[in-house]
Amino acid sequence: MSGPRPSGSAAESPDPALPGPDEITLRRVGPGGTWASDSAFGVAVVTLWHRVAESGGAVGFASTVSRAEVAAVVAGLVDDLRSGRAFGFALNRHRTLVGVGLLRPGRGLSRHTGEIVAVMVDPDLRGSGSGTRLMTALLAQAREAGVGEVEAAVRDGAGLQDFFGRFGFAEWGRRPGWIRLGPGQERDEIILGATVSVDSAGIATTATTTGGVNPRTPVTGVRRRIVDLSHPISDGLVTYPGIPAPVIGTHLSFDESASHYAAGTEFSIGTISMAANTGTYLDSPAHRYRGGDDLAAVPLERMVDLDGVVARVLGEDAPTHSAIGHPIDERQLRSALGEEDLTGRAVLVHTGHARHWGTPAYFAAHPYLTDDAAEFLVSASPALVGIDSLNIDSTHTGRRPAHTWLLAAGIPVVEHLTALDQLPDSGFRFSAAPPAVHGLGTFTVRAYAVVR
Repeated sequence: MSGPRPSGSAAESPDPALPGPDEITLRRVGPGGTWASDSAFGVAVVTLWHRVAESGGAVGFASTVSRAEVAAVVAGLVDDLRSGRAFGFALNRHRTLVGVGLLRPGRGLSRHTGEIVAVMVDPDLRGSGSGTRLMTALLAQAREAGVGEVEAAVRDGAGLQDFFGRFGFAEWGRRPGWIRLGPGQERDEIILGATVSVDSAGIATTATTTGGVNPRTPVTGVRRRIVDLSHPISDGLVTYPGIPAPVIGTHLSFDESASHYAAGTEFSIGTISMAANTGTYLDSPAHRYRGGDDLAAVPLERMVDLDGVVARVLGEDAPTHSAIGHPIDERQLRSALGEEDLTGRAVLVHTGHARHWGTPAYFAAHPYLTDDAAEFLVSASPALVGIDSLNIDSTHTGRRPAHTWLLAAGIPVVEHLTALDQLPDSGFRFSAAPPAVHGLGTFTVRAYAVVR
């Protein structure tokens, strides 16, 4: 990212008048914008981005980058603009693109967040206030779109912390050595973020969540990040060998419903036929024991808003011919968890096996807990245990010690988790609640974590 330091100017609307010879106009790009995100716009962005990179701007590439490398990245961004997955603003002078700012809102549970993908201006315009115009417009549009928290990833040492700091952004975290400019030239990537609000004049402003508060706007809340830990479910998905895949259908289509409602009003009602053990799911005691607590009987206190801790037991893949998979024993768990008190917490075992989801490798040589690891967890009294693997037990024999002992202790088990690599070791809240179905021991969940 590259841009001049802001001067505090307000957002500018697209100028309907014809620009003068040296006037720089600001226009929205994408759906609802005055500039189309077409192929010509994409070529213009590639030209600008390449020029900024060549001049040494910290825009995600080294100064020696080729146009083809830039074009590959821009193609995806233009697609996002066309589809509405991102929005942006462009600066134009003499019908030439001289600045662009792009923001991609989150999706699903993260739709209240947004990521600033790029803010850059032509090298000849640095110091002209053009970067300020782009940033102010992006933040105003973010607020209008319901985006309350915005982050940006910048290169350490590029001076961009000062630029974003003028808008209320503060450091939320960093990735050491994440950016490699060349041999021996590593730089940290810094994650900056701010909470967006609107002042009494209707202008979008920001407040940091940790110090450095923008004097125009009070802090509106503690920054949080939501991580989806579930695998999506689709028609024909195979979660476990031998368990039937879901079948998704339609009970009432939009066309069929049209005659039941006023003109222009229509609905769709879908159907799904699937086994309870589909996707990411939670096992209750009734999954293992006759008369055990079913999904309706397990208290929510054991499934939602739990203080979480991750046990990272990543290891090398077992040989593909292995029939016994990857045993995880008590020693490994204790080493991964250190001195953490597990009482009443969600213990999530991160094996890395989720990367094989959707491939035959997911069903072979999967990680599992040994007897002593299961006994250790029961003795530690967690509220819930989860794992990003095919099964918390080995599937090469008929024994299921982890299920047997954990569920006997009333500790629910969540299997087929994913994205545990996106969580810190601790300092997050975990939730995975199935519907309260009487007589059912297992069901699909939307597992997620809230990181603060």
